[in-house]
Amino acid sequence: MMSNYLGLSCTPNPCKNGASCVPGNRIGEGHCECPSTYVGEYCQHPNPCHTSQQRCEHGGSCRVVTKPKSAPNFACDCPVGYTSTFCEIELPNVCQLNPCKNGVCHLESLKNYTCSCSPGYRGANCEHIDHCTINGSSPCKNDAKCIPEDTPPGYRCICDEGFTGTNCLQ
Repeated sequence: MMSNYLGLSCTPNPCKNGASCVPGNRIGEGHCECPSTYVGEYCQHPNPCHTSQQRCEHGGSCRVVTKPKSAPNFACDCPVGYTSTFCEIELPNVCQLNPCKNGVCHLESLKNYTCSCSPGYRGANCEHIDHCTINGSSPCKNDAKCIPEDTPPGYRCICDEGFTGTNCLQ
């Protein structure tokens, strides 16, 4: 990640810490391209987001915050469900109620979620057995298409031409 700062003359190179000065079309329109470890008009400040340890927890992303006449600082942009300086505090959310019976809950907002169902389960909350895949193979035979259903036996087979029966065996 390179940061660009505009408004410099590149002769001599005013950029620090191994940064490149890129001249503009006119004198005074150049800018420094900083390595990811430095920020600032002249790449003179260490990047507060580039440390040996991750600044933001739980998948938060670090953002450099600059203010005039002070060294740059950082802020964490937290994912849904987390807050505080380092995204270290989990907010109460719907996934804590374990709505996904046989799967994993993914927050979309504090009140909205989607479920990724474990193999063999289906439904908005992974509450239905998927009889088409539960045993690793379809109960429908002879290349028939298996359609999950909520009524017994829990599936319907669409048989290829020449086959009939619940499982397309006849």
